[in-house]
Amino acid sequence: MYTLLTINRGCPLAAPLNSLFGRRGVIFLAALLIFISSVGQAAIPLNTSERDGIGGTGKNRGWALLSGLRCIGGLAMGLKVFTNSV
Repeated sequence: MYTLLTINRGCPLAAPLNSLFGRRGVIFLAALLIFISSVGQAAIPLNTSERDGIGGTGKNRGWALLSGLRCIGGLAMGLKVFTNSV
């Protein structure tokens, strides 16, 4: 769901970025953002306990991080789809 919402934000950004960086630059930027988003999503520990040891925060922020990284991936997919249209 987050990906679909942010693809709509990435497509309008593609035209100005294509003018600034060129087609190859935008494709490279999109690939880099997709890579960072994918590795970040794989590295998030979602099954942590409520208390992270002594003096822990008591909050699990894994789902918020996952949502943010999905949004970054969606923006990158919007850039890629608009720039690499076949």
